[in-house]
Amino acid sequence: MHSSSRDTQHPRIELPYLTIDLFAGNAVLDGNECPLPQRELQILYLLASRLGSRVSYHEIYRTIYGCDVEDSKNTIRVNISRLKKHLSMDDMSTYEIASTSEGEYVLRRVLF
Repeated sequence: MHSSSRDTQHPRIELPYLTIDLFAGNAVLDGNECPLPQRELQILYLLASRLGSRVSYHEIYRTIYGCDVEDSKNTIRVNISRLKKHLSMDDMSTYEIASTSEGEYVLRRVLF
């Protein structure tokens, strides 16, 4: 069951095997606590809030940075790459961040 706290003092998303806590500045994936840089944490939070849905790099950039820049695609690509590395998202992870050819990203649960 997906639950999301709407308390602006403590924004948090809890999914099976994944908890994202903006206030604490970390994520817990598969039981491993991962302190994350603020931008990466915000991207993960946005993707988790739209679990299974495509989110464009423009939308990610606008949401995280508060503006739109022509060359935002590379910035988001680098942030996503670092996020995956910090979370150790590999073949054994419960979640993956996939990209589409249209420059969209989707966080989805991997079922084994």
